[in-house]
Amino acid sequence: MALAAFPLSGPWAWVLADVREQASLTGTWVIAVTPLAIVAWWDNAARIQARHADPDLWGPKVRATAARLVLYATAEATALTLPITTLVFWTTGVHTS
Repeated sequence: MALAAFPLSGPWAWVLADVREQASLTGTWVIAVTPLAIVAWWDNAARIQARHADPDLWGPKVRATAARLVLYATAEATALTLPITTLVFWTTGVHTS
């Protein structure tokens, strides 16, 4: 799933990188974590619906898979864009652009 989500994480990583360069690092973390929390909630709801649905229904399974794919993509984009910059900023105090 992580490999399938990797190409989808690119556009979100570009948005986060652009926001990181234009705004504060704290604001970028807020912009990154808010959609991540919403997608995590959607993933949880879709997994519960798929678990309790009739086994012959494909809709809940497809929605659960799509939700997990989007969750992995947003998590990968956040992990690839922000932690290293945040670590450099915290240890040196220098804003890297």
